[in-house]
Amino acid sequence: RQVVSAERLEVLALALDAEGHHARARRGAQNVGEAAVLVEHRQPVAGQAREQVGLLARDFADRLAKFTGTLVADAERRMNETSVSGAITEAGCNSHGIRKFEGAESEYPILAEEGRQFVAAMFYWEDKGREKGCLGDELLTWRQEHVAPIARDFRRWIDVVRETLVPGTPLRKAVNYYYNHWDALMRFLLDPKIPMHNNAAERLFRALDTGRHNWLFAGNEDSAHNLAVLMGLVATCRLQGIDPQNYLAWAIERRGTWRDRYGLQPRELTPAAYKRALAAAKD
Repeated sequence: RQVVSAERLEVLALALDAEGHHARARRGAQNVGEAAVLVEHRQPVAGQAREQVGLLARDFADRLAKFTGTLVADAERRMNETSVSGAITEAGCNSHGIRKFEGAESEYPILAEEGRQFVAAMFYWEDKGREKGCLGDELLTWRQEHVAPIARDFRRWIDVVRETLVPGTPLRKAVNYYYNHWDALMRFLLDPKIPMHNNAAERLFRALDTGRHNWLFAGNEDSAHNLAVLMGLVATCRLQGIDPQNYLAWAIERRGTWRDRYGLQPRELTPAAYKRALAAAKD
């Protein structure tokens, strides 16, 4: 179920991340609530939520049906359907890649460190370019001069090392992450608007990730869904730079108590719409 409408879907790049939480059920804990947020090139688009983990892949694809551009997300099977239409181009998250190599260091310390250093070097030069204030064509040129050569050496390393590794081991999985998703993970080298990672979206759910260890269970399926809705909306409000409590009071008044009086559509009740209303009130 879409909680708020995604706006400005003609944007060129979206970053997506999602976090789930559990509800206590008779047959054990089930992941029945998931909050998600879309970030448009470092700016918020929409906070969303859904019910039932099995519906997630089709759910995301339906929500992004009107979007044309690049989607930066984790390389998960549940995201595959978003690019079936051809309107959405996949871009990968290199932060996940470097963590995979770090997770393999205990078993293959030398090779895992070699792989990690390739990705870390790309991040180093990307950060240097950002620090210099490079944007647009200037950032693209910087990436081609400083990051692309490292990527080429990294690919040659992958092709040599991959066949020497035992399938199913942490390092083979880390190498396969890049081998199987190379084009998506290197997409940022072709377009300055595409980031190397989806950290902008992922950071928004650190509170949820921490909270799951504190509250453990949401209580029941309805509670899990409600929590997903609220966490998605709060994350979006933070990106918009607006107070979540004030936004919720504003939206509930217009969609609840005084619904008939205002007659607003869902797209007119998003955090972005609230921010525009605040700006208009000041003029």
